[in-house]
Formats: sequence, C-alpha cells, structure tokens
Amino acid sequence: MTDSVRSTGFIADPGPHLYHAFKATHPAALKPRTMALPSSVSLLEFAPPIQDQDGIGECVGRAMASALYTCLGSKGAPPRAPLSARMAYALAREIDRAGITPVGHDLPPLVDSGCAPNQAARAIVKYGLADVYDVDGGSLAAQPDKACADLLLGEMEACHARRFPMLTWTSVEDDAEGKAELAMQALAAGYPLVYAVDASTPDFQQYDGGGNLLLTGYGYDHMQYAVAYRTVGASLVEFLEVNSWGESWGDKGCGWISADDFQNRTSNLLIPRLS
Repeated sequence: MTDSVRSTGFIADPGPHLYHAFKATHPAALKPRTMALPSSVSLLEFAPPIQDQDGIGECVGRAMASALYTCLGSKGAPPRAPLSARMAYALAREIDRAGITPVGHDLPPLVDSGCAPNQAARAIVKYGLADVYDVDGGSLAAQPDKACADLLLGEMEACHARRFPMLTWTSVEDDAEGKAELAMQALAAGYPLVYAVDASTPDFQQYDGGGNLLLTGYGYDHMQYAVAYRTVGASLVEFLEVNSWGESWGDKGCGWISADDFQNRTSNLLIPRLS
C-alpha cells in the first residue's frame, strides 16, 4: 500500500495481466465490435451499497466482489446480500502467500499488504464467495489484518460460500486500442468494469463530487469499479466509477471520469462475465 491519506491496496499483476489457474480471455482476442450503443447505460441499481475499506488494504477485494454482485443482479440473479469483499481479500492473500513460499518452508505471516487482482480472481473462481451475513459478522471482521484465511478455508462449508462455475474474468491490456469503446459495450451488455487508478494525487484524495473526477497520475495503487456511462453533448462520453472510501468521498462515494482518462489513465481492466 501507499502512504496515501486513505487506504488503497492494489498490487499490479505481473506483465499486462498474468492469468493462470482460472478462466480468462486473452487480451488480444478482445476487440471492440461495430454496434449501435445507447447514449447512456447504468447498472447502479444492481450495485451494493457504497462501502468503506475502513483503513484496510482491500480495495481489490471490494471492487471485484462488488462488480460480481452487480453483474449477478443485472442478469436477474442477485445474491441476498453483498458478497464479502473481505473474504475475497483474505483468500487472495492466502493464495499469494502459498505461491511465493518454497515447499518445505514455513508460511510467512499474513499481513495487510494489499493484493493483485490475479490472486483475487483465482480465489473467487476456486473457492467462491459468501455474503456479508455469513462472513463479515464473524472472525474475519474482528481480525481484518490477521491471518484470517487459514480459518476461513476450514469454515468454507459453514459460510455457505457460493461458487460461480460460469464466471470468467476478461482482461484488457492497458494500451488496448478502443478500450473505452469496449468498456461501453460491456456495460451495455450488463457487465461492470474493474480497474486500477492512481489514488495518491490530491485531485483524487480530495475529490468532493464537484465536477468530474480528474485522473492525473500513473502510479496505480487503487482499484475501483464502474457501473455506468453517459454521453454529454454530441460525443463526449463519461464513466461513473464507484469507490470504496465511504459516502463522504466524491458524490456519495462515486465520481464521473472522462472517456479519455479511462482510456489513458486506468490499468488492469477486468470484466466479469457469466456465460
């Protein structure tokens, strides 16, 4: 994590995106299609309530769990409650810890150090997610910065984790031509967007919802998700992104960004899809 005023927690995947052990579409296979799009699309009604990381580096878990919840709702299968972002984060850290530890060596302590979307995506596909009623009221909420994943893996059945066998995470290269157009097509089809931004800048940290949110840095350290786009005037497109810093940030936790900023100042774009 960074020393930003607010918590972040995004760690970049190696390479453009390094995916293994879960379904994914290679970026080169994903191209914008020629299709008529509505002037505006919003999935906000399917999104969970605005959340707050509360000083924990779980932005990746929050963005990905919230995007999946939104996706399920847009497809007519909403979970009874928001999916546990903290569970996604804890399992991602466990996968990362096991992956970097040589065979025969003791596992290092689990610390609140953030995670990569690669690990969170693998965790969600492999273990599933429970909702906040089953998880966040127990040991995981009481010890967010401790070694929760070991206990959680043993309690998976008791937590009633829901698996998503038809889930894929489609990755898009940072400099992909037509990335903003592709994002619009995904939203129009009912799929939200997950991506990283630089949240360390004053423009981001102090955003109060007045006007558009300006993305002015390239030090990607924070993950968010987008649920809408709109056309302003004849051709200007803006995306509505949802943060995880509570309703005191931005416009009740959200902010509109330009398509140009989305194209050029976002990283590690992921699109959850249910086939």
